[in-house]
Amino acid sequence: MYEDEGIFTAPGSGVAFGELAWSVTGSKITITSLVDSLFNPSSFNGFEFDDISRDPLIDGVTVGPGSTLLGGVVSFTGPTFMVNFEGLPVSDGQFVTLIFIRQRTNA
Repeated sequence: MYEDEGIFTAPGSGVAFGELAWSVTGSKITITSLVDSLFNPSSFNGFEFDDISRDPLIDGVTVGPGSTLLGGVVSFTGPTFMVNFEGLPVSDGQFVTLIFIRQRTNA
């Protein structure tokens, strides 16, 4: 199943499938479960965010401290951030924050 949340400019937020809230700012992505559930087994079951601005300073993401929705596989390829929760149980209120890793610039 696939749900396209469309194009937005950060900050932006929404709810996918009525079960998972997401928000994006200039420095992080947060995904929060709104229900007790299980991510169905499949090759990919999660979120994909594409940075269409192609911000050249973003090198990747890291899981933020305090995150409680753990065990998902996080990947970053070019402008695409993905989090695969395939097969994981999740409880209402659990969340994961992905913090952008940025290049240092010499100004």
